[in-house]
Amino acid sequence: MNKQLIPNNYELIETSDLVNSKLNDLKFYGDQNKLVAMCHSDKTKKPIWHYRFQDINQMMSRIEQTIKQRIEHKQEVIDKRQRVKQPHTFKVGDFICCSWGYDQTNIDFYMITEIVSDRSVRLAKVKSKVYESKETHDLVIPTSEIVGKTQLKKVGRNTLNEYIKFSSFEYGFKWSGQPKHETNSLYGH
Repeated sequence: MNKQLIPNNYELIETSDLVNSKLNDLKFYGDQNKLVAMCHSDKTKKPIWHYRFQDINQMMSRIEQTIKQRIEHKQEVIDKRQRVKQPHTFKVGDFICCSWGYDQTNIDFYMITEIVSDRSVRLAKVKSKVYESKETHDLVIPTSEIVGKTQLKKVGRNTLNEYIKFSSFEYGFKWSGQPKHETNSLYGH
């Protein structure tokens, strides 16, 4: 463990009566007569914060707020890890939509051809067709006509939904069933 930098005149501030939780790994040291306090984690050498306060109520309020934020953050991390471990919900025949491009919008569609495991799928690129054409953009939808080789991809999950990463600039999400906007071929394709 790192030797924490705590001034000699600082004492441990008891916080178990404020918030008691196993997710709280913070310790607070200070001089209550001089109204200064610092916050340390068990894993850090330097303090997370070190402040002077106007009164004891402000100091204790800041300590309580810091503990609550730490507990909420750690709970969010636990919840996110649980979501990531859940199996994906893709099925064979689902379409994946990728929107990419810098000065134009390109839409690529893929179709899931095989469920390999809880975290990976096999899919192939499919043709799209113009559903409706406008002056500057087209509305496109996927067809079932495969135009590419099948490829194995891992399924990722962020806080909102599942995705498949094709490249550093191309992420695919389950197609909503609605036509997608793509730059018209006369405007940059």
